[in-house]
Amino acid sequence: MWGKKLGSDNSREARSEEWFLAALSDYNLQIQARDIVFFLAQAARDSASEDNNTTRWLDRLLTPQAMRKALPVSSREKINAIAQENAPVGHIFDRLQELPADTRKIPFTLTLAKLDLTEARLLEANGVLFREGDQYWIPEIYRHGLGFGISKVGRPRIMSIN
Repeated sequence: MWGKKLGSDNSREARSEEWFLAALSDYNLQIQARDIVFFLAQAARDSASEDNNTTRWLDRLLTPQAMRKALPVSSREKINAIAQENAPVGHIFDRLQELPADTRKIPFTLTLAKLDLTEARLLEANGVLFREGDQYWIPEIYRHGLGFGISKVGRPRIMSIN
């Protein structure tokens, strides 16, 4: 469906299956079916509308570019769904989205994100935060929808916990 890698088989790109699982899972290593369905539908729409899709990628239905573009859209959809389903988490999401853009970078500290320990624990319990020392990380499926970027320069790596 999506080829061996997010590029040609000889490229140094990520393996598609591992990228997909890491991109859509939370830090409790859970993936919701609706996120999979939405991601696949969005990636399929984008793949079908890409120029030269049928001549360049003969080994897959979903193109690497379409998959990368589908992740932020899927993330925004997930944020909206979680905010409706879980009001306490939704309120924290609203506050995180209101932070200045230069503050919305991962990793971050609780002080910088204006979160207290109770809020952090709630987000950790829901798979939204992962703590490493005094630094906190947000998985990709939430990061894009919350408007968080990466502190380092270059293409961001998909963060996962194995």
